[in-house]
Amino acid sequence: MSALSRSLAILAVACAALIPGGLQVSAQAANASELGVYFTPLPPLPPGSTLPFRDGAPDFQDLFRADAEWDAAARNIDVFVIYSTWVRHYATWGDLTALIEGLRARGIALAMELGPLPDPNPGECIGGEGFGGVFEIDMLKRIRDLGGVVDVIVFDEPFAFGHHLDGPDNCQWSIERIARHIAEFEEMAREVFPDLIFGGNEPLWASPQVGPEEVVSWIEAYEAATGRAMGFLHLDLDWDRRDWLENAVAVHSALVGRGVRVGYIYNGGDIQDQEAWIAATVERAGLIEQASPIPPDDIVFASWFDQPDRTLPDSDPTSFTGLVKRYFDQHVVISLQGGSGPSAGIVHTLEGAPIPGVPVRASVTPSAGAPGTSAVSGVVPAGASSAVAIFRVNGEGATDFANVDLRVDSVSYREGGENLAPNPEFTRNAAWGGYGAGSARIASGFLRLRAQPDQALLVVSAPFKVTPRAAFAFEVTATVPVGAAGAVFAGVVFLGPTEIERAGLVLASISVQLAPVETSTEGAFRIDLTGVPSGPARLRLDVDAPGYWPGHVEMDLDG
Repeated sequence: MSALSRSLAILAVACAALIPGGLQVSAQAANASELGVYFTPLPPLPPGSTLPFRDGAPDFQDLFRADAEWDAAARNIDVFVIYSTWVRHYATWGDLTALIEGLRARGIALAMELGPLPDPNPGECIGGEGFGGVFEIDMLKRIRDLGGVVDVIVFDEPFAFGHHLDGPDNCQWSIERIARHIAEFEEMAREVFPDLIFGGNEPLWASPQVGPEEVVSWIEAYEAATGRAMGFLHLDLDWDRRDWLENAVAVHSALVGRGVRVGYIYNGGDIQDQEAWIAATVERAGLIEQASPIPPDDIVFASWFDQPDRTLPDSDPTSFTGLVKRYFDQHVVISLQGGSGPSAGIVHTLEGAPIPGVPVRASVTPSAGAPGTSAVSGVVPAGASSAVAIFRVNGEGATDFANVDLRVDSVSYREGGENLAPNPEFTRNAAWGGYGAGSARIASGFLRLRAQPDQALLVVSAPFKVTPRAAFAFEVTATVPVGAAGAVFAGVVFLGPTEIERAGLVLASISVQLAPVETSTEGAFRIDLTGVPSGPARLRLDVDAPGYWPGHVEMDLDG
């Protein structure tokens, strides 16, 4: 079996979906073509780069050395993607030659992500991402002139940035116009490389909202303009969108039967720590593949962020190639037994072999919320003489708008000593004021915040003195229902004559951690739900064992 066939077979089984009652349903493999697994690390960028990245991976060029340690990962990668902006502004001929020869030696196809739309006329609108047009053709010629071949073109979100983005200076061209420009671009690109495959990335934003209807309209317009189905569509997910998972599955489902390969872009977003970035990527990939009724046709490991800093070696599970290698290791499957309140299960591989002696971590998130403390720390900015504590509901700083009804038990601001926040435990009806729509009320030793999704509420404390350049810690103890997670920003605003700086965080629902258990020789385990808060809740089980792609499962508990 070829590496490609092997990877597609793994994908077909890895996307099994767990349904209530513990039954296991395996989706069938999608139509296979020559391409399936995409890899897009970010190259290093010099100081003063005009691109919206700070650095990239310093060892990027090491990937193309003959002795580079990523053989296991490379065997499962079909397409290596480079950014046209890197080719245009920063890549030397030596860089590109090494890349071309290194990928050719490993049998990996080369793709270029670029903007296919022509730059707007002067004064018409601002182009940016998704634009470039004829200049991008020059980048293809640069690869050709060095003896390389670009096999795949990845459109850099032309629908989103050319049509959907709705700022006052954005182009907002019609879908038909964008599709027509892309058809013209494809004709020019085929004059350079006749056998090109064309597809695109598109984001699933929360605002302006992009969902199944918008994506289907775009796919239909492309087909009408080019006379063919788009080769693939890779979904760039908005991790800050509360319904990112449901929306991704809905878009994929809407495109079934349209002849378009659908893939998900897996990454850790703007997380600044490499190990945490890799862990978040694993988490998100698992959530998608567990929730989707159909497996992805393509999977895309891509970064346009500052992480990961290391691509090598693939023997390190926290490197970028190590992430890819681990994805194609044995996958963990957790099968639950029981109905709405399962008490037992089995951990096994995709082939059904039990996995003994591994810990199973369990947590429960009550729908009504559980008390918990969230904290942020830092240094008081120079010039600050006072500060206020704030809560913003369904407004600036929040990642979602929701129906909010939550309880705040206390607020703490410390510079190493006493709590400087006024009325921090809400023992009296003083030192806090509410503005805007919704309701903020102090009663019985807590602050209650309520607002509808279309209501923006601001709650501000009385000012208190701070010390410039002092280390500070800000904490909030609150009970956040699951439905309100992401809709409330809590923070501290530092003031001089005017606002200087603010620090804070978005409040999340707190999970109750249960005692971990270990699987038996048969891979079996039992979980103890004694002491779990009454009422509806969400149960989550995780298994992260060395040598396996981690597995987890979630299930609603009736309470």
